[in-house]
Amino acid sequence: MRDRFYIEQRVNGWVSAIEQALTINDFDSIQIANCQELISLLLAATADEREDNTLAYRMIEALVPELLKYPVNKQSAIDKINIIRRAIVKRLFR
Repeated sequence: MRDRFYIEQRVNGWVSAIEQALTINDFDSIQIANCQELISLLLAATADEREDNTLAYRMIEALVPELLKYPVNKQSAIDKINIIRRAIVKRLFR
């Protein structure tokens, strides 16, 4: 429920501001994630799939597999430390 609220309030507000900015130019855009069925499918991902981006990689692999040869959100050393820290805390407090 919290994820749904975030999408409907925060993200849609942000996207609407972008759409207003795009009206300055003669530019058409399509918001593919503005669909109840797609949003429900994405929100059905498990916490692990969200955390390690499994779902995102599977979607890229299904839609445009050649994009997987490019790095995505390359992690810094701090990012890696934070991932390890979260994994430890998750195991300690199960």
